Amino acid sequence: MLQPSRHRSAVPWYRGGDPARSRGLTTLLFTAVILPLMFVMLTVTIEFAHFFGIRDELQRVLDRQAHDALVQGLGEEDVAHAVRQRMRNVSGMTQITNVRHFRAQARSIVEARAEYSGAFFQFVEGFTGRERTVLPISLQSQVRIQTAASLILVDRAVPVGSNSCSDPGLQAIAGFVDRLTESWVDVAGARVAVGVTPGVTPIAPGVAAPVELLAQDASDALPRCRAAVLGSSFDVAAIRGSIGTPFDAFDVGYALRELATPELLEQEREVRNVVLVLRRERYDAGFAQGIFTLLQDSARNLPIRVDMYAVVLDATGTIDHRPLNAGINGGVYRELGASASELNGSRLLGAMTQTITDRIILEN
Repeated sequence: MLQPSRHRSAVPWYRGGDPARSRGLTTLLFTAVILPLMFVMLTVTIEFAHFFGIRDELQRVLDRQAHDALVQGLGEEDVAHAVRQRMRNVSGMTQITNVRHFRAQARSIVEARAEYSGAFFQFVEGFTGRERTVLPISLQSQVRIQTAASLILVDRAVPVGSNSCSDPGLQAIAGFVDRLTESWVDVAGARVAVGVTPGVTPIAPGVAAPVELLAQDASDALPRCRAAVLGSSFDVAAIRGSIGTPFDAFDVGYALRELATPELLEQEREVRNVVLVLRRERYDAGFAQGIFTLLQDSARNLPIRVDMYAVVLDATGTIDHRPLNAGINGGVYRELGASASELNGSRLLGAMTQTITDRIILEN
C-alpha cells in the first residue's frame, strides 16, 4: 500500500507572504498615514496649549486692569487702551475686538472679546485656501473693594491765644479729615463716623462730653464758624476750635470706646479701622496709647481685627512708630507725625486712602 509522503518541500510556506514586502507596506502606511496624523495631532495639541496660554494671559491682564481702573478711577477708553497695550506681544495671533468697562461704587468690571488665529490655523488657511479660521475668546474680570467701617477722632483743641476759627493747625487737621472721609466714601463706599474732642453736649451738670459725633447734616450741637457744606464729608473744617481741653487720655478713651461699639465693632464689615488725628500735645499726654489700650480690651474676645492709625500734627519728624503685630487682634497699629503742609498735601492722604481702597477682592 502506498504511504503518504513525509517529504517536505524545500521551499518554506508562509501564511503572510513575503516578510520584506509586508514590512515595506507597514513602513509605507506609517509614513503616508500614521506619521502625518501624529504630526497633525501634535500640532493641534501645541496650538490649543498656546490658545489657552494666551487666554490665561488675557484673563490676568483683565484682572490687573479691573484693579487699576477701580483704584485710579480710569475711564473705558483708558481701560481699553491699556488692555491692548498689555496684549500687544501676541497681536499677530490674537486680535482684541472689544473691551468694555463698567464701574459702580467700590466695584469694577472689565469685559473683553478677542479672536485667536494661531500658526496652525494660518497654515491650514494658506494650504487649503479656506476663509480665516478663528477661535473666539470672551472673558470678564470683576473686582470690588472690601466693605469698611471707620471711626475718626479729630482733636479740635487749639493753643491759648489762637483764633478758634482760623488756627492753621486746626485747619490742616480738619481739611485732611474732610478729604480722607470724602475719598473713603466716594471710592470705597466706606461707612465713616467722625467724632471730635472735646464735645459740647452736657453729660452731667457742668460737664460736657469728652467726644461727640458729628452729624453729616450738621444737626449736632457743635459750634461752627460758618454754615456746613453738606456732601460726602462732614465738613470738619467748619467746626470751631476749643481753647484747650479739660479731658485726659482716659476720659477720651472711655468715651471713644463707647462710640466704637455701635459705630465700628458691631458693624458687619470686612475692614475696620480707627484713625486719630491729634496735636502733639495730646499725643505726648498719652492719648494714642490710652485709646489703643481701651479699644484692645473691648475687642479682645471678638473674632475681628481692627487697624489703628495715629496721625500727629508735628513738624519735628520725631514720630514714626512702626510696631510689628501690635494691632488689635492682629491688625495694624501705626503712629506717624506730619507737618501742616503734609496734612494739606496729597502724599499722606493717598497713603491713608489706600489703607481701605487697596483692600480689593477678585470675584471671578
